Amino acid sequence: MSEPHDPIALLVLDDHAIVRHGLLQLAAQVPWIKACRAAASLDEALALMNERTFDVAVVDLSLGGASGMDAIGELQERWPALRVVVLSMHSDPMYWERAFERGVHAFVAKDDATEQLVEAIARVAQGGIYMGARIQSALAGRFGAAGRACAPRPEALVARLTPREREILEFIGKGLSAAEVAFELERSVKTVEAHKAKLREKLGLRSNQLLLQFAARWVQFDSRL
Repeated sequence: MSEPHDPIALLVLDDHAIVRHGLLQLAAQVPWIKACRAAASLDEALALMNERTFDVAVVDLSLGGASGMDAIGELQERWPALRVVVLSMHSDPMYWERAFERGVHAFVAKDDATEQLVEAIARVAQGGIYMGARIQSALAGRFGAAGRACAPRPEALVARLTPREREILEFIGKGLSAAEVAFELERSVKTVEAHKAKLREKLGLRSNQLLLQFAARWVQFDSRL
């Protein structure tokens, strides 16, 4: 796991006291989390956000009688630079899809390993996105026959890429090797590999094989638009 270069401040928004306590304890063990505060409601979270700047927020989708999605929207509207990690008991694809459409940067199920949550926080703090184990296992089949995603919509993910990154993604999807992409772009292989690493980070993919699968399906999907 690549750790953030600079220490971060973390906000936890969850209505369950035991979860808040556990996440505060977890954060205290992570050296690059310089501060962690917890809130049980959106009002408490807003009060904390008004007191200091937070880099990443871990938010539950169920906040008692309130909507976690609405809370995320409120936080992002007021603090656009805030990176959001969803930590939820809901693992149905419709929750992943809706969350990523709302602009969250990571989704981790509460029954995923603790290490995945730490990795998600680190990833989003560095500008990437992250998907927990349940979404990772669905990546290879994320495009349905009608071009619909069973995980976060591919359009939403690719929209986060720079023009150069999207160009490289399309080359990969067409089967070009790193050396061939480097030749086409008149760049070094090392530069192309760096772009591939950034693509994996932004798309939440853990390996070049998953990147290749995603790119191939994206090229097929994009050609039908």
